[in-house]
Amino acid sequence: MKTRREFVKDTAACIAAVALEGSIGAFAASTSKPGANAIRQFKNAFGGRVIVPADAEYEIARKAGGTDKHPAIVAQCSNEQDVLRCIDFAHQYELEVAVRSGNHSFLGWGTCNEGIVVDLSKMKGIVVDPVKRTAVASTGNTAE
Repeated sequence: MKTRREFVKDTAACIAAVALEGSIGAFAASTSKPGANAIRQFKNAFGGRVIVPADAEYEIARKAGGTDKHPAIVAQCSNEQDVLRCIDFAHQYELEVAVRSGNHSFLGWGTCNEGIVVDLSKMKGIVVDPVKRTAVASTGNTAE
């Protein structure tokens, strides 16, 4: 059974390896900022919710801890495929990536300026196997 710290470390290493390999590959490489059409295509392929500065709920979604940063996109993921789509999109447009889970980083590590926030807070769940005496907690769970 992995600790939360080990899980986050392993996940970050895996994401970095996949991004460097370019093996997610749904989009061609680009160095320009994503335009309205690219964001619309991203939204259409996304299972969760994509929030941009023009959306009414942006001000609430962008905030993390005590920081005042303005990401280009807040992507509230609903599953693992959404996370992969975020990484691929960020790689294509060379966007800074900030990962938010429980939104408890007072240093603001769960947000960024002009990048993409991969918000995992909607990915909640706990699976308990009493026979194996194990429990698997999803990344969006908090103590609340």
